[in-house]
Amino acid sequence: MDAYPDAWHLMAYDYAGSWSEYSGHDANLYAFSTSRAVEGYMARGVPAGKIVVGIPLYGRAFVRKDGGVSSGSWENGVWDYKALHKAGATVYTDAEAGATYKASAKASYIRSNGLGGAMYCEASADKSGTKSIVTTVLESFGGLEQSRNWLSYPKSQYNNLVAGMPGE
Repeated sequence: MDAYPDAWHLMAYDYAGSWSEYSGHDANLYAFSTSRAVEGYMARGVPAGKIVVGIPLYGRAFVRKDGGVSSGSWENGVWDYKALHKAGATVYTDAEAGATYKASAKASYIRSNGLGGAMYCEASADKSGTKSIVTTVLESFGGLEQSRNWLSYPKSQYNNLVAGMPGE
């Protein structure tokens, strides 16, 4: 199957939600997790560089540990990242699970495992400035490539592509 796609976009979130019997992490790296999914893809022959990890730009809210959800930004129990943290909320980080919004840790995981990058489902849900998840991941990757014409299509039917886009 890997012979056909250019990349595998792993939806590495929504592990828990309004459908869950118990509250849980939405996008943890470890335990029932992104890490196990990535390992599963690679064990079945998918090259690490083709795996693109999805990072949510939202959080899930539970009313109780045994499930139940509150209101949300656009769906009950789902809050845009830019709307978090709610007044009076206490933020807990589960370092062992690699959960909560630790975007730099997820970027480090992606880089250290030679994965293909990160993706996001709804960029308008992100915060701006230094608290932006997209910006944090981008900076963790070392920024955007600024060189021009890294494209190479030696077998293209179009002469300008074969020639490397001269004059661009």
